[in-house]
Amino acid sequence: MDARSASDSTPEICAFFNGNIANSAIRDSSGDDGAGEMVTIQYDFARDVHSNTIFDTSGRSALGCAVNSPTRALTDPEWDGSEGDWTKACYGYGAVHFHGNDFDDAGWQTDFRIQIPSVASRERTPSRDEFDKYDVANGTPAGTVVLATSTGHSDDFGIFIEDVGFPIRNTLGSQTREIRSDMVLI
Repeated sequence: MDARSASDSTPEICAFFNGNIANSAIRDSSGDDGAGEMVTIQYDFARDVHSNTIFDTSGRSALGCAVNSPTRALTDPEWDGSEGDWTKACYGYGAVHFHGNDFDDAGWQTDFRIQIPSVASRERTPSRDEFDKYDVANGTPAGTVVLATSTGHSDDFGIFIEDVGFPIRNTLGSQTREIRSDMVLI
């Protein structure tokens, strides 16, 4: 869960919470009438766990948004172990886990677009040229997967052997060489 700064008109993440939350409520205790705290917002983390929407059950319709896709449908304080499958349970899986390293969509604008060539993309810098090799599987994709694969290796004597002409990052024993890293898109 993030905390957003209200100091300017552009929301900015300024702090992170790491851990599980269940039965989350925002309460108003500002009244001097002695009535005690009043629930202003009551979030239901168990509802629609496949989305980033967090529903308010207080009747005020104050929808929340889970930033960076935290893990949902986790055991909460009501969980008694009677059902081990959250998709079948009527209760007990209303917690959400937030972690500062969760990352989904940064919301950045696109800086550039490339058409992936059949062999490699070439990046020219003043000091050298770099090549990123792509292997694109044929057929209709069944899902979105990125798989890192090796395309070369180095022997114990530090001699770099290019299997297909594109270097990689390689680790041998205590020797680590920053060489390259390639991806296969499936």
